[in-house]
Amino acid sequence: ISHNTIRDFIAALMDKGLSPTSVNQKISSLRSFFKYLLRNGLADTDPTQKIRGPKNPKRLPSFVDETQMENLKKYEGIKSDFENVRDRLVMDVFYQTGIRRAELIGMKVSDVDIYNLQLKVLGKRNKERIIPFSIDLKRNLESYLNVKEAQGLNSPYLFVTLKNNPLSASLVSSIVKAILGTVTTNKKKSPHVLRHSFATHMLNNGADINAVKELLGHTN
Repeated sequence: ISHNTIRDFIAALMDKGLSPTSVNQKISSLRSFFKYLLRNGLADTDPTQKIRGPKNPKRLPSFVDETQMENLKKYEGIKSDFENVRDRLVMDVFYQTGIRRAELIGMKVSDVDIYNLQLKVLGKRNKERIIPFSIDLKRNLESYLNVKEAQGLNSPYLFVTLKNNPLSASLVSSIVKAILGTVTTNKKKSPHVLRHSFATHMLNNGADINAVKELLGHTN
């Protein structure tokens, strides 16, 4: 089998209408097979080394429209007072800072600088970054911290359950999905959608793309 044979095979798969992802999976299987043949002395060359798979199309990230996000202010929860205040703040922090789900879960009360309007975030590869926030978010943070204290919850973590435990990833996702479901019919309703919404709306309102990159904690 030569690399030309494999190229013909790829072309035939594409003609059948297979997606680039499916074709690349088959190429990956071929690569593994030829590694096996070489390792066991059953082949002298690997024709897949000259093969490049089709590029997967880049999809635009999902985000929620600005007017729909404005409607979140009208949201009234059906849980306990503490949980309603907490869930609203979870949404506010995601949308107004663009942080990741893991970053929100790991955030501690000591990471919130109320007076200087800043959040300290521990991102991927333990990289710290400082994110500014608005007076509006400051008020919401103060309200939540007061309710948390009144509830007798003294965990060092910012966001906790009524049992004083940090929020789980699944609980955070379910909170976001439930609340976003009241304002949008988008199929995707996740913390990452709020992150994309933050970035998109910042850029749409004239923010510098490099500034948005820094706020998101992206390397490029």
